[in-house]
This record gives sequence, structure tokens and C-alpha cells, in this order.
Amino acid sequence: TQDTGLDTVTALGLTLNPYQSWVYLDAGLLGLLWAFTSATARAFAWLLLLGGGLLFTWGLTLNGLIAANPLSQLGDPLELTVTDGWWHLVIAIVGLLLAMSPAHKAIHLHRPRVAPTPSPDMPTSARSALPPPSMA
Repeated sequence: TQDTGLDTVTALGLTLNPYQSWVYLDAGLLGLLWAFTSATARAFAWLLLLGGGLLFTWGLTLNGLIAANPLSQLGDPLELTVTDGWWHLVIAIVGLLLAMSPAHKAIHLHRPRVAPTPSPDMPTSARSALPPPSMA
């Protein structure tokens, strides 16, 4: 990988630098913002699949594992390593699992039915069809 001169730290096998930290922080904030509805959460999961897959592929090409890097003129601002690539593959798989998981059904609260009370202007035939008031 190309040394960008940034402070780099390794945690859990993942190489982190300020650029990567911003990418992960932005992705996390976007995930929190989009988690409020099922549709946006599912869209975020598809973005995780796409982003993780692209970073995985880019990392493998940067390290020469699958092909020459077609974007070599951009350098390697994220300083991706082979281990980073495998973490990005895990992120992509998690995105796929979340995007393809079945949606949960809506929760319906049980509300007791209240019998209608007869009004004085209601016809007598309609009043006799009403159930007797409950003594609850």
C-alpha cells in the first residue's frame, strides 16, 4: 500500500487512518438516520452491500491479488490492506443478509370494542338491534 503520511492504527486486524475513520463514521451515522423505516433501512443494507463489495474489490486490486488496479492514479488514500478487504467482504455479506431478510409485520395493539350507546334521535328499530350496555 501507499503511505499517505497519516497516523495509522491497527485494531482487530483492521488498519485505520483518519480517512477510513470518516468513511466508517459517515456510514454509521447514515445507518442510524435511515433505521427509522423499513424501506430506508433496507436501502441502507443495499448500500452496505455495494460499498463493502466495492471496497473489497478495490482492496484486492490495490494489493495485486486479483488484477492490476485500474484506478492506480487515485492512489490509496484509505491505505487498504488484505485484512481490510476481508473485513469489507464481511460488511458486504451483512448488508446482503439485512437487505434480503424478511420484513417484520406491523404490530397491532388490541383495543377493546366499545358498544355504541343509543342516542335519543335514533329510531326505535335501530336501538333494539344494539347489544345491551356492559357493566364493566
